[in-house]
Order: sequence, then structure tokens, then C-alpha cells
Amino acid sequence: MSDINWADAMKGLGSATQSGGSNFFGPGEYLAEVVSITRKISSDPKKRGAPMIIAELRVVEALVARAATANHPPSNATGEVCAVIVNLAGAYPSLELGKLKGILQAILGAEAATTDDEWIALATQVTEPPGQMLAGQRLIVRGTPKPTPTKGGFYITTLTFAPAPVSE
Repeated sequence: MSDINWADAMKGLGSATQSGGSNFFGPGEYLAEVVSITRKISSDPKKRGAPMIIAELRVVEALVARAATANHPPSNATGEVCAVIVNLAGAYPSLELGKLKGILQAILGAEAATTDDEWIALATQVTEPPGQMLAGQRLIVRGTPKPTPTKGGFYITTLTFAPAPVSE
């Protein structure tokens, strides 16, 4: 892949908390299914070379749908694949790591790991390209629209993640 030390890039994962944002999931609550969760190197000109983790999640069902507003899109449609990007070289590493930890906790349980080293080892294992280890696993994605724009003038939807109900 590259000479990125992924364990170093994920330092702090054990103490991370959920509160990250994404421009890809619209406001609403969704039952989602993992398509892939994998490590990539950014090719975006603004972030070129930055280590990232991309979680691709397919909307199985919009549990709480919202209409579009002037600042936010409508809820995502059933079948739509949405990305949650974890920029490991971002300006707010604890927020970025919180997205990854939230996804892992929703799928594997809050006690899947306890120490930073255990979380890093787990994340390194499940994000090994092509990122199929957790494919098909389900979780709840809650998108809450932020009422104020970012410094760049963009309105975002903050995401939190929870375990999916167990099917009978």
C-alpha cells in the first residue's frame, strides 16, 4: 500500500468519542449496512497523501426521514451508498477517530476493545484492504443537521452510530 504507519496514524483511538461530521449522509436516522471499511491514501489535492479510512455504508431503510431545507439535503434513499470519511491527518483528530470508533462500537460492541493499543489493533485488522471484514454488518446511523455553517460556509450533518436491532 504505502509507507504510512497506520498504527501511528490511529493513536488516540481508544479515548476517542463520537461526534464527527460528514457531507454524505443527510439528516435522518438510518438502518445501514457496511459495504466496506478500508484504509486509503487521499488523492484530494487539498489532502494529498493523507491517511484516511473510508466507510461505505448502504442505506437499508430510512427510519426517520427528513425533507430538504435551504441548508440541508433530504434524507438519503434506500439503497444509496454513503461514505463516512475519517481523515487521520485532519485538524481535529479526536473527532475523526470518534467516527471510526463509533462505527466499530455500533457493529462490534462497546467493549470490543478497551485500551488504545487494542482499538488500534482492531481497527487495523478490520480496515485491511479491500475492507470486507465487516461487510454486511448493520448499524444505525443518526444524522443531525448542524444549524450553523462551518468556517468555509458549508452546512454539515453530524453523525452518531448505534447498534442495529437484532433480527429475529
